[in-house]
Amino acid sequence: MNEYNLKSTRGNNLSANSIKQYNSGLNKLIEILKTTHKEKNPLVVYNISKSKFCEISFDRITQSLNEYKNPKTKKGLSQSRKKDLLKAVKAFVLGWDDDEDKTQFKENLENELSRQYATYFKTIENNVGKKTEKDLKNEVSWEELIKRREALRFSCKALMLKHKETLSAKEYKTLQNLAISAVYTYVPPRRNIFREIKIIDKKQFNKVKKTNPEENFLVISANWREAFFYFGDQKSSGHQKIVHIPKKLKKIIKLKVKHSHSDYLFTKVYKRDAGVNTNTFGKYINETFRGLGGKDAKIGCVSIRKAYDSRPEIREKLLEAHKIAESMGHSVNTAITYYSKIKLKIAMT
Repeated sequence: MNEYNLKSTRGNNLSANSIKQYNSGLNKLIEILKTTHKEKNPLVVYNISKSKFCEISFDRITQSLNEYKNPKTKKGLSQSRKKDLLKAVKAFVLGWDDDEDKTQFKENLENELSRQYATYFKTIENNVGKKTEKDLKNEVSWEELIKRREALRFSCKALMLKHKETLSAKEYKTLQNLAISAVYTYVPPRRNIFREIKIIDKKQFNKVKKTNPEENFLVISANWREAFFYFGDQKSSGHQKIVHIPKKLKKIIKLKVKHSHSDYLFTKVYKRDAGVNTNTFGKYINETFRGLGGKDAKIGCVSIRKAYDSRPEIREKLLEAHKIAESMGHSVNTAITYYSKIKLKIAMT
């Protein structure tokens, strides 16, 4: 729900996921302002409103972003996090009428965002090819991920889950961990997008797809003859929405659906009729791959995606495409979209 009349910072239509992220960013900023505003607070309560933002002054906001320390880690905000919070403010500010900007707020914001982006991209440029401390800590190989998936598959087979009508909490947890490992390794791994994927019959899906729904579905035809994922709510627009499910993954998902007791593919372990939020699903991924990687590593979807792209055969393709595009003075995306004019359609079998 776009309650703050947020506007896209890139001119496209805002996805439901972007609206959710920007709302979260604005709420976080309010929390930061409350925490860092040491002097007598002239606002009493921080509300998301045009007049309040102008009253705060942009300098106060940037100062708060620089002063803020996480209560648990005692660390400040990263460059990337500051940029994302200011981008959320921009999405809100774009909804203002010109006469509502009484303190040059828009201009100051645009200047600061440009500076933040320049610093951000400079940081990326300086660290190309370098692994950060966090990268090294949470690094995992693709082979390790496959090995864990197969171990979980063996555990489910040993527990004879296929032949049971009801599962204990421990059995269901094992099956769900297998399903998590499977959706991230049998097809190219997506972001943390499976947390809210809904199960829907193909006939029903055919009716709603005409509206181009901004939801994520597991679409199943009669007798499981066909099964595919539909990603209508993903971080970046314009990417492939339909991903066909290979046979081995379909078998695992079919068993998982049987025991979910919910419209969601993934549920809470002790409440199988309820879906999970982002943080909970992230913890489930960590738990599924616990013990892999370095000491005290937390393997999440970022680590999994890095492991996928780091495989020699994938790295070779990515580097070659980049090398060709670089020699022509443009990006790989520009080469595909404007010069080669390739219509991408990836078949996953």
